[in-house]
Amino acid sequence: QAAVNEVLAKKPKRRVEWVQKRLREELATPGLNRDVLYEVLTRKEGRAFVLGVSPVDVSRVYGSVLFAMDLFTGRQQKQLQNGAYVLRRIHDEEQAKCKEIPARAAEV
Repeated sequence: QAAVNEVLAKKPKRRVEWVQKRLREELATPGLNRDVLYEVLTRKEGRAFVLGVSPVDVSRVYGSVLFAMDLFTGRQQKQLQNGAYVLRRIHDEEQAKCKEIPARAAEV
Protein backbone atom coordinates (compact mmCIF):
# COMPACT_ATOMS: atom_id res chain seq x y z
CA GLN A 1 0.00 0.00 0.00
CA ALA A 2 2.74 2.46 0.91
CA ALA A 3 4.53 1.89 -2.40
CA VAL A 4 1.29 2.45 -4.32
CA ASN A 5 0.55 5.68 -2.44
CA GLU A 6 4.11 6.86 -3.05
CA VAL A 7 3.82 6.26 -6.81
CA LEU A 8 0.42 7.92 -7.05
CA ALA A 9 1.78 10.96 -5.19
CA LYS A 10 4.38 11.52 -7.93
CA LYS A 11 3.93 14.12 -10.65
CA PRO A 12 2.06 12.82 -13.72
CA LYS A 13 5.15 12.43 -15.93
CA ARG A 14 6.99 10.58 -13.14
CA ARG A 15 4.03 8.19 -12.67
CA VAL A 16 4.14 7.38 -16.39
CA GLU A 17 7.90 6.80 -16.25
CA TRP A 18 7.52 4.61 -13.14
CA VAL A 19 4.90 2.39 -14.80
CA GLN A 20 6.91 2.09 -18.03
CA LYS A 21 10.04 1.11 -16.10
CA ARG A 22 8.21 -1.43 -13.93
CA LEU A 23 6.56 -2.98 -16.98
CA ARG A 24 10.01 -3.45 -18.57
CA GLU A 25 11.28 -5.02 -15.33
CA GLU A 26 8.22 -7.25 -15.20
CA LEU A 27 8.88 -8.49 -18.73
CA ALA A 28 12.43 -9.38 -17.69
CA THR A 29 11.45 -10.92 -14.33
CA PRO A 30 7.75 -11.93 -14.25
CA GLY A 31 6.04 -11.52 -10.87
CA LEU A 32 8.49 -8.93 -9.58
CA ASN A 33 6.18 -5.88 -9.81
CA ARG A 34 2.88 -7.28 -11.06
CA ASP A 35 0.67 -6.65 -8.04
CA VAL A 36 2.01 -3.16 -7.29
CA LEU A 37 1.70 -2.23 -10.97
CA TYR A 38 -1.86 -3.51 -11.05
CA GLU A 39 -2.78 -1.57 -7.92
CA VAL A 40 -1.22 1.66 -9.25
CA LEU A 41 -3.05 1.28 -12.57
CA THR A 42 -6.44 0.39 -11.08
CA ARG A 43 -6.70 2.45 -7.87
CA LYS A 44 -10.07 4.26 -8.07
CA GLU A 45 -10.75 2.48 -11.39
CA GLY A 46 -7.60 4.07 -12.82
CA ARG A 47 -8.60 7.65 -12.08
CA ALA A 48 -5.85 8.06 -9.48
CA PHE A 49 -3.18 7.20 -12.06
CA VAL A 50 -4.53 9.31 -14.94
CA LEU A 51 -5.02 12.47 -12.87
CA GLY A 52 -3.03 15.14 -14.71
CA VAL A 53 -1.56 12.69 -17.25
CA SER A 54 -1.98 13.70 -20.89
CA PRO A 55 -4.27 11.48 -23.00
CA VAL A 56 -1.30 10.66 -25.27
CA ASP A 57 0.74 9.43 -22.29
CA VAL A 58 -2.23 7.44 -20.95
CA SER A 59 -2.62 5.84 -24.36
CA ARG A 60 1.08 4.99 -24.50
CA VAL A 61 0.99 3.43 -21.02
CA TYR A 62 -2.11 1.40 -21.85
CA GLY A 63 -0.45 0.21 -25.07
CA SER A 64 2.45 -1.03 -22.96
CA VAL A 65 0.02 -2.72 -20.57
CA LEU A 66 -1.63 -4.48 -23.53
CA PHE A 67 1.78 -5.64 -24.73
CA ALA A 68 2.54 -7.08 -21.27
CA MET A 69 -1.00 -8.34 -20.56
CA ASP A 70 0.10 -11.97 -20.20
CA LEU A 71 2.13 -11.00 -17.13
CA PHE A 72 -1.03 -10.23 -15.15
CA THR A 73 -3.33 -12.79 -13.53
CA GLY A 74 -6.61 -13.69 -15.25
CA ARG A 75 -8.60 -11.55 -12.81
CA GLN A 76 -6.25 -8.63 -13.33
CA GLN A 77 -6.43 -9.01 -17.11
CA LYS A 78 -10.21 -8.93 -16.97
CA GLN A 79 -10.17 -5.61 -15.08
CA LEU A 80 -7.45 -4.08 -17.27
CA GLN A 81 -9.38 -4.98 -20.45
CA ASN A 82 -12.80 -3.95 -19.15
CA GLY A 83 -14.51 -1.48 -21.48
CA ALA A 84 -15.31 0.82 -18.55
CA TYR A 85 -11.67 0.95 -17.34
CA VAL A 86 -10.57 4.59 -17.68
CA LEU A 87 -7.15 3.90 -19.23
CA ARG A 88 -8.76 1.72 -21.90
CA ARG A 89 -11.40 4.36 -22.67
CA ILE A 90 -8.76 7.08 -23.09
CA HIS A 91 -6.57 4.75 -25.18
CA ASP A 92 -9.51 3.88 -27.44
CA GLU A 93 -10.39 7.57 -27.86
CA GLU A 94 -6.79 8.41 -28.79
CA GLN A 95 -6.67 5.53 -31.27
CA ALA A 96 -9.90 6.77 -32.87
CA LYS A 97 -8.43 10.28 -33.21
CA CYS A 98 -5.35 8.88 -34.94
CA LYS A 99 -7.55 7.06 -37.45
CA GLU A 100 -9.59 10.23 -38.13
CA ILE A 101 -6.58 12.33 -39.14
CA PRO A 102 -5.66 10.32 -42.29
CA ALA A 103 -9.34 10.13 -43.24
CA ARG A 104 -9.65 13.93 -43.04
CA ALA A 105 -6.45 14.40 -45.03
CA ALA A 106 -7.84 12.17 -47.78
CA GLU A 107 -10.96 14.32 -47.97
CA VAL A 108 -8.97 17.50 -48.69
